[in-house]
Amino acid sequence: MSIAKTTSTADLSKDYIEGTKQAEIEAFDTELQLEQIEQAIAQITTGDFHHKWDSVRNFRKQFANWGDRPIPFLIERLNRSTDPENQWFLIRTLSHYDHPIVIETLASFLVATSVEDLQIEVTKALTQLGNSAIAILTRLI
Repeated sequence: MSIAKTTSTADLSKDYIEGTKQAEIEAFDTELQLEQIEQAIAQITTGDFHHKWDSVRNFRKQFANWGDRPIPFLIERLNRSTDPENQWFLIRTLSHYDHPIVIETLASFLVATSVEDLQIEVTKALTQLGNSAIAILTRLI
C-alpha cells in the first residue's frame, strides 16, 4: 500500500507541476497577447494618415484572432484621445466588434462629439453593427 500511495503522490505532483506549467504558459501567452494588442493600437494611433490606414488594414485579421480582448484597450484609448484623426481610426477599428459595450461607447461618443467627420464615422460604424445597435440608439433618441 505504501507503494501505491507514493505512486499516487508522485502522480499528483506531476499533475500539479504540469498544471502549473500550463498556467504559466497561458499567463505568458496572455501577457504576450496583451502586449501585442497595445503595440497594434499604438501603430493605429501613430504616424501619418497613410500609416494609420495601413495599420488598421494589417491588424484587422489579428484583432479578429484576439476576440474581444482588444475592446477595453481600444475604448480606453478612444476616451483618452483628443486627436480627431486617432479617434477616427479607433472608431473604425471598434466598428468590427458587435459587442454591447462597443455600441454603448460609440453611441455615447456620437452624442458627445461635435466633430462632423467623427459623427459620420460613428454613424457608419453603428449602421454596420446593425440590429444590435438599434435598442441603444433608440434609447438615445
